[in-house]
Amino acid sequence: MLEFHASLTSSGGHSHPWDSKPWAWLVAARPILYYSSTDISCGDGGSCRRMLYLFGTPVIWWLVIPAVLWGLWSLLVRRNRAFLIPLVGAAAGFLPWLMVFDRQMYFFYATAFIPFVIVLISLALGQMIGRGRVLRWRWLTELFGAAMPLGTFLTVCYAALVVAMFAYFSPILYGYLIPDSWYHSMMWLPSWT
Repeated sequence: MLEFHASLTSSGGHSHPWDSKPWAWLVAARPILYYSSTDISCGDGGSCRRMLYLFGTPVIWWLVIPAVLWGLWSLLVRRNRAFLIPLVGAAAGFLPWLMVFDRQMYFFYATAFIPFVIVLISLALGQMIGRGRVLRWRWLTELFGAAMPLGTFLTVCYAALVVAMFAYFSPILYGYLIPDSWYHSMMWLPSWT
């Protein structure tokens, strides 16, 4: 098994349509398609499909690099040791793959480092809560019962965006039957299809 996997290289002629390299994982540039059933008739006479992807919520994945850079800055310049373990964990889950980049690799290898990145994002958001000028917008005060600092408002907006984007992409995460138009609206990058 070790010999087989060690020789499973792109330069050795091996290829797979869903192969992706580590730098592509940093922005979820190439998910993995696990299941595809197309040309299904919808109730309205249109065409539907059922797709199942291993896919990351873009609003999380597109912050991988900024979160790591913020974590490094917070650790090295501000001496905030809370960022040390998530940075080491993210590096341990990602950097070894750069040494064998010719090997055939897939997006699911990123599962080793993304929990640490989520902790980095959470720590950065935690630093924003309670900071910034106080927003005294009437609709905001009516909704939350009080004025809110800008950093807290941005943190709440980000968390809401994560939940909303997860719900929006859930049909391809769970294999729900959806119209082709919805599927195409979710394929923001050509490499996702």
